Amino acid sequence: DNISSMKKAVDYLVENGHKKIVHFSGPANSSHSDERIEGFKLAYSEHAIKFKNDMIIEVGSDHQESYLKVLDYFSSMNREDYPTAVVCFNDLQALAVLLALKELKINVPDEVSVIGNDDIYYAQIYPVPLTTLRAPQVEIGMKAAELLIKDIESKRYHSFTHAKFESELIIRKST
Repeated sequence: DNISSMKKAVDYLVENGHKKIVHFSGPANSSHSDERIEGFKLAYSEHAIKFKNDMIIEVGSDHQESYLKVLDYFSSMNREDYPTAVVCFNDLQALAVLLALKELKINVPDEVSVIGNDDIYYAQIYPVPLTTLRAPQVEIGMKAAELLIKDIESKRYHSFTHAKFESELIIRKST
Protein backbone atom coordinates (compact mmCIF):
# COMPACT_ATOMS: atom_id res chain seq x y z
CA ASP A 1 0.00 0.00 0.00
CA ASN A 2 2.16 2.81 -1.34
CA ILE A 3 -0.19 5.51 -0.09
CA SER A 4 -0.23 4.44 3.56
CA SER A 5 3.50 3.61 3.45
CA MET A 6 4.45 7.11 2.36
CA LYS A 7 2.04 8.60 4.89
CA LYS A 8 3.64 6.46 7.61
CA ALA A 9 7.10 7.83 6.73
CA VAL A 10 5.98 11.47 6.72
CA ASP A 11 4.01 11.01 9.96
CA TYR A 12 7.14 9.64 11.63
CA LEU A 13 9.20 12.62 10.46
CA VAL A 14 6.59 15.17 11.58
CA GLU A 15 6.30 13.46 14.97
CA ASN A 16 10.07 13.89 15.28
CA GLY A 17 9.97 17.63 14.66
CA HIS A 18 10.49 17.93 10.90
CA LYS A 19 8.59 20.73 9.21
CA LYS A 20 10.30 20.96 5.83
CA ILE A 21 10.06 17.52 4.25
CA VAL A 22 10.47 16.87 0.53
CA HIS A 23 9.72 13.80 -1.54
CA PHE A 24 12.16 12.70 -4.22
CA SER A 25 9.72 10.93 -6.52
CA GLY A 26 10.35 8.11 -8.91
CA PRO A 27 9.86 7.92 -12.65
CA ALA A 28 7.01 9.86 -14.18
CA ASN A 29 4.04 7.82 -15.41
CA SER A 30 4.61 5.13 -12.77
CA SER A 31 1.63 4.09 -10.68
CA HIS A 32 3.99 3.53 -7.74
CA SER A 33 5.29 7.10 -8.08
CA ASP A 34 1.75 8.47 -8.28
CA GLU A 35 0.60 6.52 -5.22
CA ARG A 36 3.62 7.55 -3.16
CA ILE A 37 3.06 11.21 -4.10
CA GLU A 38 -0.59 10.83 -3.07
CA GLY A 39 0.49 9.41 0.31
CA PHE A 40 2.97 12.25 0.78
CA LYS A 41 0.27 14.85 0.13
CA LEU A 42 -2.21 13.01 2.35
CA ALA A 43 0.23 13.10 5.28
CA TYR A 44 0.71 16.83 4.83
CA SER A 45 -3.06 17.38 4.78
CA GLU A 46 -3.32 15.75 8.21
CA HIS A 47 -0.65 17.89 9.86
CA ALA A 48 -0.41 21.61 10.45
CA ILE A 49 2.29 21.97 7.80
CA LYS A 50 1.71 23.77 4.54
CA PHE A 51 2.24 21.71 1.40
CA LYS A 52 3.80 23.32 -1.68
CA ASN A 53 4.21 21.70 -5.10
CA ASP A 54 7.99 22.27 -5.02
CA MET A 55 8.20 19.74 -2.18
CA ILE A 56 7.92 16.96 -4.76
CA ILE A 57 11.03 16.67 -6.92
CA GLU A 58 11.18 14.11 -9.71
CA VAL A 59 14.50 12.39 -9.29
CA GLY A 60 13.87 9.00 -10.92
CA SER A 61 14.74 5.60 -9.52
CA ASP A 62 18.18 4.96 -11.00
CA HIS A 63 21.14 5.38 -8.63
CA GLN A 64 23.35 7.50 -10.94
CA GLU A 65 20.50 9.69 -12.19
CA SER A 66 19.31 10.25 -8.62
CA TYR A 67 22.83 11.08 -7.41
CA LEU A 68 23.32 13.76 -10.07
CA LYS A 69 19.87 15.30 -9.56
CA VAL A 70 20.35 15.42 -5.78
CA LEU A 71 23.71 17.15 -6.21
CA ASP A 72 22.01 19.73 -8.44
CA TYR A 73 19.07 20.16 -6.07
CA PHE A 74 21.11 20.86 -2.94
CA SER A 75 23.77 22.87 -4.80
CA SER A 76 21.08 25.20 -6.13
CA MET A 77 20.06 26.51 -2.69
CA ASN A 78 21.47 28.07 0.43
CA ARG A 79 22.10 25.81 3.39
CA GLU A 80 19.37 27.50 5.47
CA ASP A 81 16.83 26.58 2.75
CA TYR A 82 17.60 22.86 2.82
CA PRO A 83 14.76 20.51 3.69
CA THR A 84 15.17 18.89 7.09
CA ALA A 85 14.10 15.52 5.69
CA VAL A 86 13.79 13.64 2.41
CA VAL A 87 11.48 10.71 1.73
CA CYS A 88 12.68 8.76 -1.30
CA PHE A 89 10.89 6.70 -3.94
CA ASN A 90 13.11 3.68 -3.29
CA ASP A 91 16.26 2.62 -1.48
CA LEU A 92 18.56 2.88 -4.52
CA GLN A 93 17.54 6.50 -4.80
CA ALA A 94 17.95 7.00 -1.04
CA LEU A 95 21.47 5.53 -1.09
CA ALA A 96 22.31 7.96 -3.91
CA VAL A 97 20.94 10.76 -1.72
CA LEU A 98 23.19 9.67 1.16
CA LEU A 99 26.21 9.61 -1.17
CA ALA A 100 25.43 13.06 -2.61
CA LEU A 101 24.84 14.57 0.83
CA LYS A 102 28.14 13.15 2.07
CA GLU A 103 29.93 14.68 -0.92
CA LEU A 104 28.27 18.04 -0.18
CA LYS A 105 29.28 17.72 3.48
CA ILE A 106 25.67 17.71 4.65
CA ASN A 107 25.39 15.60 7.79
CA VAL A 108 22.80 12.81 7.91
CA PRO A 109 20.74 12.78 10.12
CA ASP A 110 21.79 15.95 11.97
CA GLU A 111 21.08 18.31 9.06
CA VAL A 112 18.91 16.20 6.77
CA SER A 113 17.12 12.95 7.60
CA VAL A 114 16.57 10.40 4.80
CA ILE A 115 13.98 7.63 4.45
CA GLY A 116 14.03 5.05 1.65
CA ASN A 117 11.51 2.50 0.47
CA ASP A 118 12.03 -1.28 -0.07
CA ASP A 119 14.58 -2.27 2.60
CA ILE A 120 17.13 -3.68 0.18
CA TYR A 121 20.13 -5.48 1.70
CA TYR A 122 22.51 -2.53 1.28
CA ALA A 123 20.19 -0.25 3.27
CA GLN A 124 21.34 -1.83 6.52
CA ILE A 125 25.09 -1.97 5.79
CA TYR A 126 25.63 1.46 4.22
CA PRO A 127 27.94 3.78 6.24
CA VAL A 128 24.77 5.50 7.53
CA PRO A 129 22.24 2.66 7.83
CA LEU A 130 19.06 3.73 6.06
CA THR A 131 15.66 4.17 7.68
CA THR A 132 13.27 2.59 5.20
CA LEU A 133 9.86 1.12 4.55
CA ARG A 134 9.85 -2.69 4.35
CA ALA A 135 7.15 -4.38 2.34
CA PRO A 136 6.27 -7.98 3.31
CA GLN A 137 8.03 -9.55 0.29
CA VAL A 138 7.34 -13.17 1.24
CA GLU A 139 3.61 -12.54 1.68
CA ILE A 140 3.48 -10.60 -1.60
CA GLY A 141 5.23 -13.47 -3.40
CA MET A 142 2.92 -16.05 -1.86
CA LYS A 143 -0.17 -14.07 -2.89
CA ALA A 144 1.18 -13.62 -6.41
CA ALA A 145 1.87 -17.36 -6.70
CA GLU A 146 -1.60 -18.17 -5.32
CA LEU A 147 -3.27 -15.88 -7.88
CA LEU A 148 -1.13 -17.23 -10.72
CA ILE A 149 -1.89 -20.86 -9.84
CA LYS A 150 -5.59 -20.04 -9.54
CA ASP A 151 -5.50 -18.42 -12.98
CA ILE A 152 -3.58 -21.33 -14.57
CA GLU A 153 -5.94 -23.94 -13.12
CA SER A 154 -9.10 -22.08 -14.09
CA LYS A 155 -10.83 -22.58 -17.39
CA ARG A 156 -12.13 -18.99 -17.27
CA TYR A 157 -10.35 -15.68 -17.53
CA HIS A 158 -10.02 -13.89 -14.19
CA SER A 159 -10.18 -10.15 -13.97
CA PHE A 160 -7.48 -8.07 -12.35
CA THR A 161 -7.06 -8.71 -8.63
CA HIS A 162 -5.72 -6.00 -6.37
CA ALA A 163 -4.12 -7.01 -3.06
CA LYS A 164 -2.78 -4.54 -0.51
CA PHE A 165 -0.06 -5.18 2.02
CA GLU A 166 1.09 -2.90 4.82
CA SER A 167 4.73 -1.90 5.07
CA GLU A 168 6.78 -1.62 8.22
CA LEU A 169 8.89 1.44 9.03
CA ILE A 170 12.40 0.21 9.84
CA ILE A 171 14.16 2.92 11.84
CA ARG A 172 17.92 3.08 11.46
CA LYS A 173 20.56 5.83 11.67
CA SER A 174 19.54 8.07 8.72
CA THR A 175 16.74 9.71 10.72
